[in-house]
Amino acid sequence: MERAKKTRARVPERNRRSPLHFKVSSYLKTIIGRDLITDDLVAVFELVKNAFDARATRVDLVFLEEKIYVIDNGKGMTLGDITNKWLFVAYSAKQDDTEDADLRGDYRGKLNAKRESFAGNKGVGRFSCDRLGSYLKLQTRSVKRGSKVEVVDVDWTRFDENSKEEFRKINIHHKTSTRFELDDTDVDPPSNGTIIEITQLGSLWDQAKLLKLKSSLAKLVNPLGTRDDIKIWIHAPAYIDTDIEYGLDPSSGEISDKVRATDPDGYAKTALKIVNGIVKNPVFDLLVIKTTSIRVHLSRDAKKITTEMTDRGDLLYKIKEPNPYKHLKRRTRIAVELFYLNRAAKANFTRRMGINQTQFGHVFLFYNGFRVYPVGEPENDEFGLDKRKAQGYARFLGTRDLIGRIDVWGEPRHFRESSSRDAGLVQTPAYEDLENLFFEKVIKRLEAYVTGVIWEGKDEEEKNRESSDSIRSREDLRAKVIGMLSKLVDNEDVELLDYNPSFLDVMHERSLFFEPALEGIKLVAGKANDRKLLRQIKEAEKRFNELKKAEAEARQRVLDEQEARKQAEARALEEQQKAETTRQEKAELEKALSEERKRVIFHRSIASIDTDKLLNLHHQIKTYSYTIENHLTTMQRKLDLGRKITEDDIRKLLDRISFTNRKVKLVTEIATRANFRVDAEEITEDISSYIEQYANTIGKTIYNKRLKITTVNNAHGFEMAFKPIEVSMMVDNLLDNARKSRAKKVDIVIESKGKKAVSIKVSDNGDGFSETIENPDRVFEKGFTTTRGSGLGLYHVSEVVKGLGGTITAFPNNEGKGAIFEVKIRK
Repeated sequence: MERAKKTRARVPERNRRSPLHFKVSSYLKTIIGRDLITDDLVAVFELVKNAFDARATRVDLVFLEEKIYVIDNGKGMTLGDITNKWLFVAYSAKQDDTEDADLRGDYRGKLNAKRESFAGNKGVGRFSCDRLGSYLKLQTRSVKRGSKVEVVDVDWTRFDENSKEEFRKINIHHKTSTRFELDDTDVDPPSNGTIIEITQLGSLWDQAKLLKLKSSLAKLVNPLGTRDDIKIWIHAPAYIDTDIEYGLDPSSGEISDKVRATDPDGYAKTALKIVNGIVKNPVFDLLVIKTTSIRVHLSRDAKKITTEMTDRGDLLYKIKEPNPYKHLKRRTRIAVELFYLNRAAKANFTRRMGINQTQFGHVFLFYNGFRVYPVGEPENDEFGLDKRKAQGYARFLGTRDLIGRIDVWGEPRHFRESSSRDAGLVQTPAYEDLENLFFEKVIKRLEAYVTGVIWEGKDEEEKNRESSDSIRSREDLRAKVIGMLSKLVDNEDVELLDYNPSFLDVMHERSLFFEPALEGIKLVAGKANDRKLLRQIKEAEKRFNELKKAEAEARQRVLDEQEARKQAEARALEEQQKAETTRQEKAELEKALSEERKRVIFHRSIASIDTDKLLNLHHQIKTYSYTIENHLTTMQRKLDLGRKITEDDIRKLLDRISFTNRKVKLVTEIATRANFRVDAEEITEDISSYIEQYANTIGKTIYNKRLKITTVNNAHGFEMAFKPIEVSMMVDNLLDNARKSRAKKVDIVIESKGKKAVSIKVSDNGDGFSETIENPDRVFEKGFTTTRGSGLGLYHVSEVVKGLGGTITAFPNNEGKGAIFEVKIRK
C-alpha cells in the first residue's frame, strides 16, 4: 500500500487536468417556462400557490385588456431574497426548511397553523410568468421593519434571442422605491407582499376563459367548500356591469342576499355565470345529509387509521385500526372524504349547481393543501375506478357514483408533483401506499355498504331515497349491515369506537333473520362492550331456543304422521299393482296421469288434503303473521321511543298489513287446490293457463253467485317464471273491484301478442268510472278510491304487474257501462 501511494504521488505535473463546468443556455428559461407549463390556467395556479407559500391571506387576480396583476399580502421579499432565492433558478428554500428562517417571531406566530407544508418546492413556479406574457414587473416589500419596495423588470424575449448566450449573463433591471405602483386598478396595494404585473400577454382572456379559471380555482383550493386561510378574488372590469346584473354584490364579492332569497336552491347556477368576486365553491353543504359518505384519516403519529361511515346523515360506525402502510410514516398526513351519489344526490347537485356532477369532477387529490391536476377531472381515471367497474357493474363503484377528496401532507421525498403540473403525483412507494389505502380502507368499505346492503335490497326506491329510515325498518337489510360490520371488526387490532344501534336491531326472536345474525350481533356488542345489549341478546337467545325446541317437537310429530301415511300409501300401492291386469294398461294409465298433471294446475276438490299440504299451509300463514307482527312491533317501538308518528307512517303501516293479509287470504283459498307448494317463492308455468284455471276454480268459489265469470284463453303455452301468490292477488283484486262496482258479470280474455308477449283483458258491466275522473289510470294510485274501499287493491295490482315487467291500463267499456283493465306482459 505504501508503494502504491508513492507511485501516485509521482504523477507528472503536465498530466493533470483542470475541472470542467456546465454552462447554462438562456434557452433554459423556455424549457422550464413555456415548454414545461403548457396551460395558462396552470400558470395562474402556480402564482397563486407561491402567494400561499408566502403566507398570504388574500390574492387578487386583476385582468385588464392588455395586462394581468397578481397581488398578494404575503411576507414579501428583501433584495437578498430576490438575489439568493427568486433569481436562483431551480433553487427552493422550501426544500431545505429555510423559507421562513429569517422571519421575525411575532409575524411567524400569526401564521395559520394549517400551513405545515408548502404548495410548491421545485423552484420553477416563478417561470409561469413567461407562459402568460413577455414582460414581467415584480414589486415586493418584505414584512421586515423598514423594508422598501424592490422592483424587478424582466424581458423574457431577451432569453430567446440567442440560445448560445449564457443564462447568467442576461441582465435583469432592478430599482428600489418607497411605494407600490398600482395606478390602473381599484385594488388597494398591500402594506407588505408582492405585486406581479404581466404585459404583452400571450393569449386573450375573454369571459369564457375567465369563467373557466374561476371554476378551476375553486377546485384548486377546495372542491368541496371554502378555505378560511386564503381568499382569492378575481377582478375583470370589462365584465363587472354584466356580473352586477346577474346579482353580484361588488362589496362582498358574492351573490347578493336578494338573489339568494329569491332562489335559495339555485343561486349557485347564477354564481357560475359571474366572473368577478371572491372564488368560492358551494358544493359541500349539498352532500352531507343527502347520501352515504366515508371519512378516513391517518393519526398525527401515523400509527393509526380512523374510519367513519355515515348514511344520509346517520352514523353507521366508527373504527380505529393500525396503519399497515410502511411508507406512510410520521410527518405524513392523509385524510379522505368520499361521497356516494345516488340518484337523489345527483339530482340535488344538478339543481343547485346548474351542471351535471360528471361535468364537475369526482375524486380530487390535494397535496399540501392545493389541487393536483388532472386528478378528479371528468375524463381522468387516476385510480382505475371505471375500468374496475366495467368488470363488475353491480359490485363496484365508478367515477360517476362518487365525489370527494384525498388530502396528502408530506415531504417532497415521499410525494412529488410532476414538473409539468398536469400529470398528477410521481409514482413513489409512498404514493403506491396511498393508492392501496384508498382502495382497501375507503373504496372497498364504501362498496361493502352501498352495493352489499343498499343495492342488494333489490329496491330501486331504496337506492335513490334521501333517508335511511327504510333500512332501519327492514330486517333483511339490517341483517346485512350486521354481517358487514361484524366482518369489519372481527380482528383483535380493530377498535370499535362507535356504532348506530338502530341499524343492528334484529332482536325479535321470531324474526327470520335472528339466528343468522346472532353471532354477528354478539361480536359487535362485545367489541363495543355494550353490556345492556349483551343481556338483551342472551334473553332473546333463550326465548329463541325455547321456540325452536317447540317447533322441532311439532315437526317431529308431523314427520311421524307422514311416515305412517307413507307406509299406508305403500301398502295401497302394492294392492293397486296387484290389481293391474297388464303392463300395457299400467303404462297407458301413467301416461294419461302425466298429461293430466301437466294440463291441470289446480285440483277440483279438497277431498284429498294430505298432511304435507296442511303443514305447508300452516308454515306459510305463520310466516305472513310474523311479517304483520313485525310491522306492528316497529310502530310500537316508535311510540315507545316518543318518535313522531305521521299520517303517512300510519298509511304505510296499513298498506303493508293489507298487502300481507291479502296473501294470507289467498293462501287459504289456493293451498288446498294447487299442485305446487304454496311457500314456493317462484314457479315456471304457463301463466295464461294459471290465470284461466284460477278464475274458473278459486274465483268462482270465492264470488259464487255474485259474479258470472267467463274465461277465454287463446294464449296456451306462454311459460314464464312468476310468484303464484302475487298473480293470484292480481286476478282476485280485479274480480273484487268488479264486485265493488256492482258488476254482475266479468269476462276475461287472454290473447297472445307474438311469441314474447301476452294480453289479459278483464271487462265488467259495473258502474264504470266516475265522470269526475279525467284519467282512468289514476285508480292505480295508492289510496285513490271512489268507493268505501281502502284504495289499495288496484294499487297492489299495479305493483304486481310492475314486478312481472308488464303494464296495466284502465279505460271505459265502450260496448256498455262498466270498465276494462288490460294487463300486458312481456318475457
